[in-house]
Amino acid sequence: MSQRECVLDVGSGSVGLCVFDRSREKPLLISTSRTQISAGTEEAKASITERTITAISKALEPHHKTSAPAHVRVVLASPWYDAKIKTITTKSERSVRVTPETIVRTMKQYLAQKNEPLPAGRTQIESIVSQAYVNGYPTNLKEPLIGTVLRVNYYSSEADTEFVRQVTIAIHAVFPNSKVTFHSFAYVGFTALRMVRDEENFVLMDIGGEITDIGVVHHDGFRFIGTFPVGTQSLVRAVAGEGSLPDTATRLSLFANDELSPEEHAQIAQKLATASEGFKTQLRTSLEAASVEVAVPQTTFLFADPQQLRWLDSIVSMSHGPFSIRATLISPDFFQPLVSVEEEAFYDSFLCAAALYFHRGAQSVLEVH
Repeated sequence: MSQRECVLDVGSGSVGLCVFDRSREKPLLISTSRTQISAGTEEAKASITERTITAISKALEPHHKTSAPAHVRVVLASPWYDAKIKTITTKSERSVRVTPETIVRTMKQYLAQKNEPLPAGRTQIESIVSQAYVNGYPTNLKEPLIGTVLRVNYYSSEADTEFVRQVTIAIHAVFPNSKVTFHSFAYVGFTALRMVRDEENFVLMDIGGEITDIGVVHHDGFRFIGTFPVGTQSLVRAVAGEGSLPDTATRLSLFANDELSPEEHAQIAQKLATASEGFKTQLRTSLEAASVEVAVPQTTFLFADPQQLRWLDSIVSMSHGPFSIRATLISPDFFQPLVSVEEEAFYDSFLCAAALYFHRGAQSVLEVH
């Protein structure tokens, strides 16, 4: 029996949408689309909220006459959410039996004692135990464990209440009876990668249109998240100067594919090197902040628009002060063995990661309500 759901991937440069069937052995993308939010200008950036809601409505419009999915899952990238990661440790004088229920109860008690209300105008969208350690050892808690020390990595995220309301209205205008939930791409991407890769230590980097997110995973736990306001459109604007943004974006793609003349290649390389200095500085600052909490690994999984991945690789895969990064590019091809598509769909790295997460990863998430 078909179990159709919808994913809306809301970033700072585009909105992706897919309808997928989660009743199969692996997720089947039935239809996909990606709608640009803006042309990347500073003027468009200033009105990004209004343009994003418009893009969401435009992405949903073709589905007015289709059967409504039971569930619409909205995956927010920066700047649409804020997230925090905490490590909570509890100790007992004698050995105790640790189960998922034990951890949820411990977290509820901790949060009740802290009693930290959300700021006005904010809505919590996630409250999750990303990893638990019993006596120092990571565990998936498929079976109860006995121990005296419990350490929990706790991930929580929140979003602007009015933005959540506007997105929900846009969805219900097309799918009036569908359940709508909100999620953050940082956690969705982290879990999807953890499901399909053996690495227990890695950096997740999501370079959006205007924002870059950095997440650090250590011993299978999500330990750090940071963000800074430079993205692909920021870099294209800096390279273009007074020139055409579409022409510059095309030339950067040709540069990455080594399809420019030697003179043009050298010219673009120099402009990109100059334009990316601010990006590199802020990346290094984020990694320094992460290193206070945890060792920063070399292995980095890089999400970005596929047209921009290769020239971004030349910026990211290098030494940044004391940190050396070796990027694995998460192109649409990365998910081909893991996700199926029908004729009206295409592979999109963000939508594939989300479909994979909601297909089987979300069921194992330990939520703290």
